[in-house]
Amino acid sequence: MRAMRARVRHAVGGNRESGFTLTEMLVSAIVIALISAMVSTVIITTVRQTQVTATRNTQGNQARVAMEAISKALRLTVVPIEVSDNCTLCTNAFIQGTGSSVSFFADINNPAPGNVGPSEVVFAVDASGVLTETLQPPDANSVGSGNFQWTGANVPTCTPGAIGCLKKVSFLASGVKTSTTPLFTYYAYGTTTPLTTIGPADLSSIDSIDVQITVQLPNRPAVAPTVLVERLALSNVDVYVQAQS
Repeated sequence: MRAMRARVRHAVGGNRESGFTLTEMLVSAIVIALISAMVSTVIITTVRQTQVTATRNTQGNQARVAMEAISKALRLTVVPIEVSDNCTLCTNAFIQGTGSSVSFFADINNPAPGNVGPSEVVFAVDASGVLTETLQPPDANSVGSGNFQWTGANVPTCTPGAIGCLKKVSFLASGVKTSTTPLFTYYAYGTTTPLTTIGPADLSSIDSIDVQITVQLPNRPAVAPTVLVERLALSNVDVYVQAQS
């Protein structure tokens, strides 16, 4: 009997030694939870950093594309009468200009000896922050005379891509901010006073423009905006303006 009791006690004791106590299980659960929390934190941080990097890259790419398009067109700004003496009313390179939009004539897609005529170019930011470029070549029926006209540029029913519509609209960037810093700042010949709006008296004298593109994607407000700044001297216009002064 004593031997049997000893064997039972030994068996019970052995089972106790091979199991886990409640304290051990709680400690294990806490350790696993801590490790899981650390791993989750690392993963979340990595994902967020990847999203930030991707956002910055997207903002930077859009800003560079927009700046390249604006710079290229503005450097080709021209007074239409310089292209054809027949265009007697085409004595201003600029049509209008504000902090968020500008319209002007540029010698684009005009093969030598300039028998097509300059295009009307519009860069504008809408209320949602989308920046677009609109190109409008002269009306076909006015090319031969050199008395260029761009009547199709502002026709509301003219849909880009439709038959007879010469307009071409290109997307440049989204999330463009103009509320605190204007996209365009203008300078008249012989002055250093910046203008945020081109008045009627300034249309014939603007010869340089500051372009500041501020891009912040609307779905990533926590990421700092990307800012590119460039001053563009309008050499073609400057020559004409100096000649008229």
